[in-house]
Amino acid sequence: MANGNAMSGSRSLEQDMIRFFNLSQDIFCIAGVDGYLKTVNPAFTSILGWSVDEALERPWKEFIHPDDLDEALGVAKSVLGGKPVSMYRIRSLHKDGTCRCISWDSQLVEGEGLIFSVGRDVSERQKIEAVLVDSRNELERCVQERTYSLEKVNERLLEEISLRNRIERDLTERESRLKEAQEIAHIGSWDYEVASNLLHWSDEIYRIFEIDPEEFGASLEAFLDMVHPDDREAVRDAYNSSVANKTPYDIVHRLKFDDGRIKYVHERCNTIFDDSGAPVRSIGTVQDITERKLVEDQVRNSELQYRLVVEKSSDVIWRMDPYTERFTFASPSSEKIFGYTQEEIKTIPLRDWLVPESRKAGSERLREMVEGKTGNTIFESQVFHKNGAKIWCEVSASTWYDEKTGKVEIVGVSRDVTDRKRVEQALKDSEERFRQVADVAGDWIWEVNSDGLFLYCSSAVENIIGYR
Repeated sequence: MANGNAMSGSRSLEQDMIRFFNLSQDIFCIAGVDGYLKTVNPAFTSILGWSVDEALERPWKEFIHPDDLDEALGVAKSVLGGKPVSMYRIRSLHKDGTCRCISWDSQLVEGEGLIFSVGRDVSERQKIEAVLVDSRNELERCVQERTYSLEKVNERLLEEISLRNRIERDLTERESRLKEAQEIAHIGSWDYEVASNLLHWSDEIYRIFEIDPEEFGASLEAFLDMVHPDDREAVRDAYNSSVANKTPYDIVHRLKFDDGRIKYVHERCNTIFDDSGAPVRSIGTVQDITERKLVEDQVRNSELQYRLVVEKSSDVIWRMDPYTERFTFASPSSEKIFGYTQEEIKTIPLRDWLVPESRKAGSERLREMVEGKTGNTIFESQVFHKNGAKIWCEVSASTWYDEKTGKVEIVGVSRDVTDRKRVEQALKDSEERFRQVADVAGDWIWEVNSDGLFLYCSSAVENIIGYR
């Protein structure tokens, strides 16, 4: 009875196993060591399309994709060697010529020479995994590209930051140099926004106007209040005219300070207009020209004084080129003294103007002055008047270097001393006649100074008192 029950239980378990074998969606198969399948479940047919008979009449390697056959034989050898394998994937051939990816678990039953295998169709999973792999690879590629792009962007940003820093440093240095240059040249810059009536000044303009930036309401009206009252209207009109006519603004005007001091400034500007022709912005400069203005006034006064001296002087003031020995300038009195006009005297060489006995000495004096052997020199010389008469002149001359042209000139003053020379000659002749008379006379004729010393004694003194 017990054996009957055992046999009944065994058949029941076997039937259950057959049911599992037939119902399983995974492939169950048993292969022999001869390379043929001994049994397969229905899932083999449903998954690979081969019937049971077709499966059993062919070696199992014919169901393996040729590219995977070596790998499959290697796995089988490993299993026959007693080493189970799990979840190895092999491509199996479907009856319709397509492939299915099967994941196998195999184990050798020792003593029976049979290999039990379970295969699961993971074709769809593999496709999904392939898609996931492709997606992951694409994602990695995108990440790499994005990372590369971000690195390049970061490099460009760093370059831009570095460039911006260099530009900022350069602008700072330029601004510093501009401020220094403006301070040295006494030139400031300004920017006037027409719509807002805001006026922006550089530091140098504040120094020129001698005001504190905190105390200045920067506007056109506030600026005009600082202009000299007598120049204010001209400055306003000049600016308005430049805007109306779209021409540069250029004017010199005065600034008047509370202590009465006056400064002169030179202003220039250009106005920017929009597309409709309306003024938008004026940009300009202010230069302190007070020192230059004072120098110009001094030069102007000096020139006036020089002109008065030259034109009114009774002496001849002249300049001469020592290399050509010709006058380059002569004052108007040259016509009165020498008979030549200012233009005529320029055409006469020095040699023709001097009398023959003065020519050699005159040329030597010029040469010595040019060579620096003599500085200022005073001498007397005879020259020809235009009418041929001889005139005695007292000449005072010196060397002058023109820094603009790099030339050396002789400048001098000539005075007519003909009358004085005549008087001197007359006195000399008179004194000679006196001496002749005194020497002939028998009387002792003498002259003493205030100290009682003899200045002159006639020759009779030796006869009278024995002294010479």
